[in-house]
Amino acid sequence: VMQQPLFCQHNHHVSFREFEAGRSGYDHRSLLGYADTDLRTAAGARPPCGEDWLAHLDTFWSKIRTTGYGRAVSRACRELFGLEYSPEHFAEITRALQAAIAGRSASQVFDYFVREKSGTKWVLSDAKLDITDLAAYAPDLHPGYYRFAWRRDELFYPIDFAPFARLEQGTGVAILSL
Repeated sequence: VMQQPLFCQHNHHVSFREFEAGRSGYDHRSLLGYADTDLRTAAGARPPCGEDWLAHLDTFWSKIRTTGYGRAVSRACRELFGLEYSPEHFAEITRALQAAIAGRSASQVFDYFVREKSGTKWVLSDAKLDITDLAAYAPDLHPGYYRFAWRRDELFYPIDFAPFARLEQGTGVAILSL
């Protein structure tokens, strides 16, 4: 199964520009993905650490490491860096991640992790890009094997006409009735 080429139908990857802007801040927490939702749940309705609950990952990791997302993080860490995802390895994981991206352009980092390490051939990016900012979709900002799902959740629960006005502006098509 792991030898089959993949089609990634859902992700929230950033553009090359956003990756470069955040490059120095990538650390062990960057592997969490949706596991951060499990961590919020483990922290409870009123996390003891306030809004900075992620800074206390070591406190909550043991509570979510066996959830589906927790297990995915653990497996990814083992596959990518040969390390168990655990508080005693967080510094080492950060060093390994920074070493993996050092000396590589953003495009090369995407190719390394998305194509080479995961075997993904095509990606349907679920980024919430602004339809009125067509430059955000520019081919030089994303890998060539990415395509975009135009996602506008606010169209499903509108409180005013604003999301429809943006849709009209971005598409050049008038929305006359609903």
